[in-house]
Amino acid sequence: MTFKKDYHLNKISYWNNYDRNYLAKREFDTITFLLKEFCNFELKKGFKVLDLGSGDQFLKNEFEKKEILYFSRDIEDLDFEIDKFDFEDNEFDLVISLAVLEHLKNPDNFLTESQRVLKKGSFLFLSTPNWKYSKNIFYDDVTHVKPYSPESLNEILSIKN
Repeated sequence: MTFKKDYHLNKISYWNNYDRNYLAKREFDTITFLLKEFCNFELKKGFKVLDLGSGDQFLKNEFEKKEILYFSRDIEDLDFEIDKFDFEDNEFDLVISLAVLEHLKNPDNFLTESQRVLKKGSFLFLSTPNWKYSKNIFYDDVTHVKPYSPESLNEILSIKN
């Protein structure tokens, strides 16, 4: 196993020692609120969601409570920088990626594959530390390799469009 995989599995093990239900509900509520408020996009029963970088799948129960089909992939499933995602084209109504992009040296494959599996008119929900505010601590996480500001994130997403 690689250092990066060991590091993340250790973090997941640490997180499992705490009650994460509150955090999962809060994260779900934030995602759904932002999508509705800024994109006029509402998740509905039967929609398919792909969580990339899902860790221990702490969001799974929140989506399943709303009868939204939840799928996930993480570092032990595939290499986001080189592997083709094992899903059909236009399969998902939403792709979520929380704090993954900054761990990739080259996000091209990750973004291309995310776009490929998304249905037309669907959304990719990304979060990553904002370099402008986290530059003093960004590299405290030894697996962080590429920082993003809102401008650089917007630029890379525009290039992929």
